[in-house]
Amino acid sequence: GTIGHTLVTGIELSREETLNRQRVFTECAELPCTGATSNPLLNLDRPDNSIPWGNDTEVTGRPVIKTETAALYALDTLTFSPQWEAFIGVRADTYSADVTGLTNRDGTPAEDRSADSDFFNWHAGLVYKPVENASIYASYSSASNPPCEQLDAFALDYGGCDARITTMDPIDNTSFELGAKYNLGGHLDLTAAVFQITRDGVPISLGRGVAGTGEQEQEVTGVEFGIAGNITENWSLFGGLTLFETEVTDSTIASQIGEMFPNVSEESFTLTSRYQITDRLHLGGTAGYNSEKFGGTAAAGSTFVPDYWRVDFFGGYQLTDTMEVTFNVLNATDELYYDALYRSGTPFSYVAPGRSALVTLDIDF
Repeated sequence: GTIGHTLVTGIELSREETLNRQRVFTECAELPCTGATSNPLLNLDRPDNSIPWGNDTEVTGRPVIKTETAALYALDTLTFSPQWEAFIGVRADTYSADVTGLTNRDGTPAEDRSADSDFFNWHAGLVYKPVENASIYASYSSASNPPCEQLDAFALDYGGCDARITTMDPIDNTSFELGAKYNLGGHLDLTAAVFQITRDGVPISLGRGVAGTGEQEQEVTGVEFGIAGNITENWSLFGGLTLFETEVTDSTIASQIGEMFPNVSEESFTLTSRYQITDRLHLGGTAGYNSEKFGGTAAAGSTFVPDYWRVDFFGGYQLTDTMEVTFNVLNATDELYYDALYRSGTPFSYVAPGRSALVTLDIDF
């Protein structure tokens, strides 16, 4: 029989210029803090919001980052029958980054940096529909991370445009996924999938002041489940559960091999429930869970922030055809939890916001 084709091709051109103003942060020795300072010492319970921000005299550098990208891509979807479908896509990129105006730690000018990369990626997949409301699929794809793609940092540990990585090859990423989708009654979608992601050629630091870099190979393997749609005419659910394992499978630094990734929750869950009580009134809530996260830079360390649950509530009332009032209560239980931690947890970890409430009036004109 005839094979149907849906072909999409295109070209992508982009140019971006970013100014990054670098500062030296100083803080007041004691309270009360007077005068302009870039990092005032404040009482967290009763902060003084009138203290002025520092001025340009504290700016130590104004590096300019320019990036240019050119890409060609094509995607073909092949339809063999109502039950079988396949797709294949290719993309070729050229990427360049130039950094000027850098300064060293002592304020002296640093050498400019530039990186140029060419890379090719592809993806392919196969979809089988045994019945009209269900499908099984498999997909494989590749992707690349070129040197100096992170424009907000210049240190290797932060994925920035470090001078040691400008001549390195892009990081190679591959992803495989096998999954299924099922539509229940035309109003509720259920999904499940297993996946594996690998990264090869990830640059790592061998220590401050050490010339050259090391490399890592990384792997993520997991499963995910999702639900989206209506249980009844008035009750809807949206959510998902993701379970995965991370591992450094190879590294120049042998002690990192077998370790987890830093700042990653390997177990996460979220579920949002919404109920339409009347034509005008709806109420709902969201429950979410994230497992513990370990600190570290290139691999997980021994310090961690604990797992946590968070609960939010929301609702709305349609006052008129053009006016609606809504409310949100975020972190309703006022749970103390941490979004992430900085490497070893010293000098800080990221404390998430406590309970907050919002009321909004929406008016359509």
